[in-house]
Amino acid sequence: MSKPLLRQLREEQMQKKKEIVWNDTGLIKIKPKHTGGGRVITTDRLEAIYPHLCQYYELWLAYPEKLLQWYLPRDTRFALFPFQVMAMRANARYKQNFFVATRGLSKSFTSILSKIIQSILLPGSKHAMLAEHKTQMAKIGREKINELFNLMPALKVEVNYKKGSQTTFSDDYIRLVFKNKSEFDLVGLANSSRGGRRHSLLLEE
Repeated sequence: MSKPLLRQLREEQMQKKKEIVWNDTGLIKIKPKHTGGGRVITTDRLEAIYPHLCQYYELWLAYPEKLLQWYLPRDTRFALFPFQVMAMRANARYKQNFFVATRGLSKSFTSILSKIIQSILLPGSKHAMLAEHKTQMAKIGREKINELFNLMPALKVEVNYKKGSQTTFSDDYIRLVFKNKSEFDLVGLANSSRGGRRHSLLLEE
């Protein structure tokens, strides 16, 4: 690629950055150099938009993929496929679901994403993902969770990593404890996992 063409591409990118409008969303003021040092979110600001927050919450419960618009970076090209959207909506709306799909359709990715979104939307809830082999489950879970956190860094902020929070990433067990007291763990089918109580369970074959 020639230098004039590279220079033109850089100029176009800089122009796009200048065109981004940084405005006050009503909840938090977004700026290019926002440090978050002050108390941006206040009780008065939340009460002023409370009816809108309730409407958004009801929307996200039935259409969980809509919440991703707030977690995805502005410059991302990532987007869910239609069958992934369908799977997330089914997981959110129905008590029992059963999916049969071929390899390469991102079953684990979509399933883990659904459980993370449910953990965020339902404070204090407990969710689990179960597989026959715990080492395999932990390997798949770690890969998919890291992939999701790389695609949507804001999701990682929802997890409580403080000492004593019980968030765990080990070779055979993964547990995410969220700041809203929800829990999501990935376990293997063994005697040690018996007796656990969860609000929802995802079985990975």
